Amino acid sequence: MATYYGVNSTQAKSSNMSGQISKLWHNPLMMVYDKYVVPTGGVAAGSDIVMGTIPKGARVVGFIFQGDDNGSTTATGTIYLGTTAATASAAITDLASGPVALFIPALDTFSQTPLTSSTAVSIKTATGALAADVVLTLTTLYVVD
Repeated sequence: MATYYGVNSTQAKSSNMSGQISKLWHNPLMMVYDKYVVPTGGVAAGSDIVMGTIPKGARVVGFIFQGDDNGSTTATGTIYLGTTAATASAAITDLASGPVALFIPALDTFSQTPLTSSTAVSIKTATGALAADVVLTLTTLYVVD
C-alpha cells in the first residue's frame, strides 16, 4: 500500500518550511453564527434571509444548518455568498420531514479562493414557503490565511 501526501504536507516534507506551518497545522477555524425566527405570515419561496457577513480574505469551508419542522409544506434552500450560490442547489433539504441538521460543504470556488471583499451570507428559499415560528440557524465556517 502506498502513502500519498496533500500539497501542504508535501511542501512541509521539503527542506523549506517557511510559510507552511500555519497551512499544515491549521489556521484557526472561525465562524459566523446567526438565527432567524420566521415571523407571523411566513416567508415566501424565493426570499433571501441574510445570515451574517464574512470578512475579506476568508476562505469559506462549509456551513452548519439547522431548521425546525416546517409542518406539511416542503421547503428547500440554497446558501449564497453575495449573489453566487456557495452550495449545491437546494442543499438545504426538505424541512417538511422534521427538524433538519446538516453540514453542507462550500463549493470549491469559495473554499479554495479567498473572498475579495466582505460578503453577506444568505439563505435563498427555493421551494415552498416557511411557516411562522420556524427557527433557522446557520453557522458559516471559514479560515483566513
